[in-house]
Amino acid sequence: NKECFLVIWNQLSERYKDYPRKLIFELLNEPQNNLEGEVWNEYLAEGIDVIRKNDKSRKIIVGPDHYNSVDRLYNLKVPRDKNLIVTFHYYEPYDFTFQGNECYEGYRRKLGVKWNGTEEELLVIKNKFEIAKKWSKANKIGIFLGEFGADKKAEGTDRKRWIGAVRKRADKDYFAWGYRELCSDFGIYDNEAKQWDNDVLSQLIPN
Repeated sequence: NKECFLVIWNQLSERYKDYPRKLIFELLNEPQNNLEGEVWNEYLAEGIDVIRKNDKSRKIIVGPDHYNSVDRLYNLKVPRDKNLIVTFHYYEPYDFTFQGNECYEGYRRKLGVKWNGTEEELLVIKNKFEIAKKWSKANKIGIFLGEFGADKKAEGTDRKRWIGAVRKRADKDYFAWGYRELCSDFGIYDNEAKQWDNDVLSQLIPN
């Protein structure tokens, strides 16, 4: 599907080239399976090249393979371009954040998994983010924590604690971030009741 991928980006970048700069492109969310290693590096380089023929300076988000895994940043190769942003996604430990979720077969029956915010648990977050921090410094490219979140089936206090810990770490490391997501399994808003989950929201946007 490489030809299709490049044609899509040619069409999109041509269509939106005169839009305000606040519109940002993301080349592909969570490349995986057949799009790993040098294959993904090849696709992203050609995709960026196609966009730049139509739009020289718009911000473009790219991320490592294996679902934008921070552990795969070492394999990511990006062209020299001052308007790139690199993203990674963070959900560790998966047994906690994905517990009880029907969309992920391996986690459907996992319930009651705790996350206590111990020094050891916090150190895991710090060490993983350090990978991105070092990569950013070495490559002089800003980092966007493009996804993080925990399923609402996780115990409320633990869920709030984990979300707050990840957000605080991202802020401390000067990463931009985006929470996943608004009003579904990982959400912070009840679309039927038209109410925010203020306990969780306070962890993302503290007073």
